Amino acid sequence: MLLLLAAALAVAPFDLTPAERARALGGEAVVRVEPVQDSSGSRGSGLGAITMHRPLPAVWRQLITYEDKPDYMPNLKSAKVLRRDGGGLSVRMESKVAWSTFRYTLQCAFDEPRHRIEWRLDPTAADNDVAASEGGWQLEALPGGWTLAIYRSRVDIGRSLPGFVKDLILSRSLPAILRAVKDRAEQGPGY
Repeated sequence: MLLLLAAALAVAPFDLTPAERARALGGEAVVRVEPVQDSSGSRGSGLGAITMHRPLPAVWRQLITYEDKPDYMPNLKSAKVLRRDGGGLSVRMESKVAWSTFRYTLQCAFDEPRHRIEWRLDPTAADNDVAASEGGWQLEALPGGWTLAIYRSRVDIGRSLPGFVKDLILSRSLPAILRAVKDRAEQGPGY
């Protein structure tokens, strides 16, 4: 079933502008909060990139391991893998963002040859607290044992928020996610 998910996921491109790529390669946590045409005020979208001084296979292993994500990912309180196969997994997550706690189940697809991880909200989970969620990671091996990681996320929390609040949450959470993944990766084997 999860292999079918891999074919069905169509996360937006992980394209950085040349200036964003140069900044990320220079060591900056690059973030782009993207406008969403949304009259409900409940959706947000963003893209981020960061380089890590770890070889791509080590970063890949870290990103496809969900059991320890609450130990280092900001706002993530729990992650319980419900089902796993060679092409991905299904995971129940709980996040606390600002004043609200959200519980949701994601279907994750792993495309190791393309160094790409994608996820989407599991529509069969009746108790999701968010209306929609999709995103992923795209990894690129760089010389000298470095890895460029590009992150994309779109979320519809199902509740209206003013645009400036959504932008504030995204502009703070995206760099925090990138730095947390980088810090964890650069701790090395066994963390």
